[in-house]
Amino acid sequence: MAKDLRLLIIEDNEALFDLYDMVLANSFDIDTAETCAQGIEKFLENPNVYDAVITDLHHQGKNGVDVVEAVYNSSNPRIPVYVVTGGSDEETMERARKLVVSRYIEKPFSFTELGSQVLRDAKQIKREKLKY
Repeated sequence: MAKDLRLLIIEDNEALFDLYDMVLANSFDIDTAETCAQGIEKFLENPNVYDAVITDLHHQGKNGVDVVEAVYNSSNPRIPVYVVTGGSDEETMERARKLVVSRYIEKPFSFTELGSQVLRDAKQIKREKLKY
């Protein structure tokens, strides 16, 4: 059954993805990518279909900050982007501080709380889009 909201999850850890899926699949159609480069490519193919993005900060090559930059430079810059991190180097955190991120989520975190927040934010942005 198609849902009204679509989420892009960029995660290379299958166990974490399974937890995201368990919490969010009832509310979102979910697209996935294993790397930030793949996630950026998937997002930019059709940015207006997404209502939220969740990405881990650390990936090989491009990272979560690159994802945030791609979203905010796209035709759909207002969607919420959640960056999950277990810590970071100073250079990455400095780049991240210059960007507006919906929320940084420090590991460990509650998947249920994150799911509720993502759903709330995505619905709000969707309502605002429909007004225009």
